[in-house]
Amino acid sequence: EANATELLRITCFKGGTSVLADQFVTAGTSTTVREFCFSFVFGIALQLVDDVQDFQSDLRDNHQTLMTIEKDKRRLVYR
Repeated sequence: EANATELLRITCFKGGTSVLADQFVTAGTSTTVREFCFSFVFGIALQLVDDVQDFQSDLRDNHQTLMTIEKDKRRLVYR
């Protein structure tokens, strides 16, 4: 079972690299540092939103995400 720090690292890597890959496919190697940073951070945000949207199914399927592990700490209110 992963802890919150490890899940945060995984979430950031998964989301950031996913959108970054899209950026490289569309722009190639001409991506600027600013575009690189934007794409990576935007990917993290999208992954967090996806984790919120998938909260109930992830909980049901016993998938560990930042959202599902926090539900036990009562920090996340989801109805």
